[in-house]
Amino acid sequence: MVDREIIQISRALSATYDLRVVFLSLAIAIFGAYTALDLVGQVIYAQGIARKFWTVGGAIALGISVWAMHFVAMLAYQLPIPISYNFEIVLLSMVVAIAFAGLGLFLVSRLPLKWLLLASGSFFVGLAAIGMHYIAMQGMLVAAEPIYDLRFVAFSNLCAVGLSFCGLWLTFHPAAKVLVPAESWRKLGSAILAGTAIDGMHYLAMAGVDFYPSVQKLSTMPAGIDNYVLAITIGGATLAILLLGGLASFFGQQLRAEIARVEAIRESEKRYQELFELAPDAYFSLTPDGTIQSANQFSAEYLGYSQEELIGSSAWMTVYEADLPWAQQWMESMFRDRVTTSEIELRKVRKDGSVFWIRERSKLILDAMGTPVGLNTICRDITQLKQVEEQLRQNAFHDPLTGLPNRVLFMDRLQLAIEHHKRHPEDFFAVLFLDLDRFKVINDSLGHLLGDRLLMAIGDRLKECLRPIDTVARLGGDEFTILIEDITDVSDAIRVAERVNTALAVPFHLDGQEVFTAASIGIALSTTGYDNSEDVLRDADLAMYRAKSQGTSGYQIFNPDMHARAVALLQLETDLRNAVERQEFRLYYQPIISLATGRIVGFEALIRWQHPQYGLQNPSQFIHAAEEAGLINRICQWVLYTACAQLAQWQRQFPAISPLTMSVNISGKQFSQPQLSQQVQQALQDTELSAECLHLEITEGAIMDGAGAAPDLLWQLRNLGVQLWIDDFGTGYSSLGRLYHFPIHGLKVDRSFVAQIENADNVPLVETILTLARQLELEVTAEGVETATQLTRLRALQSEYAQGYFFSPAVDGEAATALLSQNLQW
Repeated sequence: MVDREIIQISRALSATYDLRVVFLSLAIAIFGAYTALDLVGQVIYAQGIARKFWTVGGAIALGISVWAMHFVAMLAYQLPIPISYNFEIVLLSMVVAIAFAGLGLFLVSRLPLKWLLLASGSFFVGLAAIGMHYIAMQGMLVAAEPIYDLRFVAFSNLCAVGLSFCGLWLTFHPAAKVLVPAESWRKLGSAILAGTAIDGMHYLAMAGVDFYPSVQKLSTMPAGIDNYVLAITIGGATLAILLLGGLASFFGQQLRAEIARVEAIRESEKRYQELFELAPDAYFSLTPDGTIQSANQFSAEYLGYSQEELIGSSAWMTVYEADLPWAQQWMESMFRDRVTTSEIELRKVRKDGSVFWIRERSKLILDAMGTPVGLNTICRDITQLKQVEEQLRQNAFHDPLTGLPNRVLFMDRLQLAIEHHKRHPEDFFAVLFLDLDRFKVINDSLGHLLGDRLLMAIGDRLKECLRPIDTVARLGGDEFTILIEDITDVSDAIRVAERVNTALAVPFHLDGQEVFTAASIGIALSTTGYDNSEDVLRDADLAMYRAKSQGTSGYQIFNPDMHARAVALLQLETDLRNAVERQEFRLYYQPIISLATGRIVGFEALIRWQHPQYGLQNPSQFIHAAEEAGLINRICQWVLYTACAQLAQWQRQFPAISPLTMSVNISGKQFSQPQLSQQVQQALQDTELSAECLHLEITEGAIMDGAGAAPDLLWQLRNLGVQLWIDDFGTGYSSLGRLYHFPIHGLKVDRSFVAQIENADNVPLVETILTLARQLELEVTAEGVETATQLTRLRALQSEYAQGYFFSPAVDGEAATALLSQNLQW
């Protein structure tokens, strides 16, 4: 009681610090914390007992750091009286620091790290600093009594635990790794926080203690270790920390590198295995004899086997039988020739027997001596690709409607036949060109769908008429071609043509419709001597047109004259096109005579062509070619306009002559044009010619070919005021019933009938025509009058008009004007 009172009345000893040593203590605390955290950080990479070693190393490093920091700080702490230390208590404080540090680090290195573990670990790490500090203070030998300020004590303890929590969170918690991704920065930050926690706790605690001199302690104070011994001890501890740090750095890097390598290998193997098992391709490893060493899951599933069934089995059991020999040869050649990589396409068979295409790429496996020991093979299903290729090939070389070869494939096979014939002249071939007769009528009347079905049925019948080595193709539309190879002479080709016509003569039954058709056939023979397929097809085509011109269901064999005529026709069409542009056409006029007065009442306009090389050409020499070339409408429009203009001029020049008429022939193609009435009306307006003076002559055939549209067109023309005449009457196939309903003004009796009345026995035929015309109230003109006898008998039969060479041939405009000027009378 007396001593207590003496202390309370004494003054506290004044303490000072050596700042250099203070900063040294902070550096030791931070470095020790960094080393400890680095050591403990290896725990997550270690396995088994190694985890314990790293934890113990971290605990020793941190515990010694706390201990060393404390006593370095105490070396900086100076009192006016001597200070020594109890060696046993000093060592005990180190043990306490290591123990609590180890427990705290053990807790925070657990995975997964939860907040409770982090808080518990932080508490024990803080407790390591706190426990070590106060135990070490008990080992302090000084002739003074320490008096603590509990507020500083509490604050220092909170500082130790709180900063430890922050430092450990930054190192070990997953959230910190997201906030600060760089591991080195996190370690440094954690070391600074943990070192500050240790160092701060010490200086805060020391700030809360005062030492008061004690005479009693001075007399009883035992001997202790002095500062020199303590400094040596601290140096040894610091060296231990350095050694631990070096070891941690070296072995940590080695451990991490090895772990990273092993993990990379493991991950790579895992990825490879996953790819191997789940890749959408089949992977195999094969021995030189074709035994399957390994197969991925996909290959097993795709082939319909289990992996156990495949491994150890022969790969040849999965190869399509037809592809097996050359597949084995291919594999043998890889091992024999040591081909590093190779690729093939072949068919394989599933367990259920279904066949599919694969593209197989193989790589040779070599041992250390370079000897081939196996194959690694990847197989990809290309069945769909093959189907697409086959479809493209089918589309490229076959007709999409009938499935027959198309022009491209036919011409290729024909060229091969030509080359074969050149090498073996004794082997003949023939080409048949078929064009269906009346197919357009069938197509238009029954519809295109049924027309397509007819073409398909015809293709089937044609195939039935041929041998397997022959080729039938559809060129397009209703044209077919047949290549017959290995024949002895022309009779073989003729027999095929007759067989085809016989087959096509049998009616086709399509959707309840009985359809008849036939074909015109042209034949070209290899004996003509050909170099290219186009020439063969051209000649067969020419022969077909000759057959078509001679009637249905016929055939013609090509001869060189046909080609000469075709070339001439082509030249004629070219000359005609030039004639239209160069205005080489001329109009000639043949007078029409009134048999009652003997005078000219009109003219028939007849076209001529003033050919620059061949002179004046009659219509029979070029009209058909003009129709084929599509020029007839332009020519007919020119004739119509020119004839109307000439008649208008004559009417103005010879007003005394009763109104002259002009007869203009309308071709069948011109009559089929719906714009004909507009063209006629325009010509009348442009030439200011009265409509009743224009006679349009139309053949019976043109009217009948116009079918249902003919009556409407005839009435359109009649309503214009022009007169309509039937030309070459008696030679067509019109019925009197239909003729009666047509708005016709007159008939022109064909010259063939007029020529016959030279013989009195034939007069009744012409008389019948004239009687019919009078009954129908139609006028009549007799064509082709060439003799006085014909004229006499026509007058006796009371024919109104006549024309022919007896009166005048067709003459040009100037000569016709002269005839009108002479006002002749016959």
